[in-house]
Amino acid sequence: MATTTEIPNMPGQNITEFKVLSWNVGGLNTPIKRKKVLDRLRREKAQVILLQETHWCRKDKQTLKDKWLQIVQEASYKTKTRGVAILISKDLPCTLSKTYKDKNGRYILADLEIYGIKYTIVNIYAPNNENKCFFTGVLQKVDSWGTTNIILGGDMNVTWDDFMDKSGKTTAHSKNRARPLHNLCDILQLHDTYRYLHPIAKDYTFYSGVHKSHSRLDYIFVSRALLPAVSTATIGNIDISDHAQISIKLKL
Repeated sequence: MATTTEIPNMPGQNITEFKVLSWNVGGLNTPIKRKKVLDRLRREKAQVILLQETHWCRKDKQTLKDKWLQIVQEASYKTKTRGVAILISKDLPCTLSKTYKDKNGRYILADLEIYGIKYTIVNIYAPNNENKCFFTGVLQKVDSWGTTNIILGGDMNVTWDDFMDKSGKTTAHSKNRARPLHNLCDILQLHDTYRYLHPIAKDYTFYSGVHKSHSRLDYIFVSRALLPAVSTATIGNIDISDHAQISIKLKL
């Protein structure tokens, strides 16, 4: 269900850009793992953070707490699987006006206002199989909000283009699996920020030991109007989790 929560602007310096980071962390249920993830996020100095696979159970009401965080919104599941969270650091002057949390712990939406400009933040952890219904549901929910500045990121669990985003062989099945994501981006007019700045690069965010292949499964898409504001798009190392963190910087 949707909720409306007013978060007062936090005092801080005027900023000219903000950093968005997305990371499938592969579970946050142990103190050691939480500390490693929080330490990394603090060093990255991202203002908007999208986490997937938190593995928080709905009944446990777990969350992340640290002195540099001002907002933590999460959508969890009934078991210790799935789970997504949006974290906002204290050095981003913003107002959180509305959120939507998927009951299956697969995605979360949040409306943020930064210096008078509204952004809709969407964090996704897509299913491995039967993703058509999932992406259709996300599309309908985002489209119903009627926003123009969309930042949509997360683990899509599919490659956009097998030739560019995967090592190894391409199959017709994998091409079909990408179509629902393509359709969502086409209708919402979203663009792949990493490919926008790195049109011919072959970099990956996930390694499958079973298939002995690398894939780029993690993306940050933005609305067409925001593309000129994207100054950097990077892929980090695969270490603490089995996915690399990805990030962009957006000029204000």
